[in-house]
Amino acid sequence: MLRFIGDRTTLPLRLAIALLATLAGGLLGCSKKPSEDAAEAPPKAAVKLTVAVADDPPLAAALRRWQAEWAGLSGGTLAVEEGSVEEFLAGPG
Repeated sequence: MLRFIGDRTTLPLRLAIALLATLAGGLLGCSKKPSEDAAEAPPKAAVKLTVAVADDPPLAAALRRWQAEWAGLSGGTLAVEEGSVEEFLAGPG
């Protein structure tokens, strides 16, 4: 059972204050402009990420759908290796 601190009639007031504080913090905290140095940042290192998926074809398929997104965001490649637990435990070969 939920227990309230204080009177139950103050709950809507506390929620309204929390909402206003969150909105004010979001509006005031987002006033910084990006620096000019950010435009001259060095390119990201291309990373090849290999994910081994054991006995879960739907997960492997979902990861393959993210390959283009990974390449666009990181500049690297996403490889998905699919197999059984026994195949992965046996090692390469």
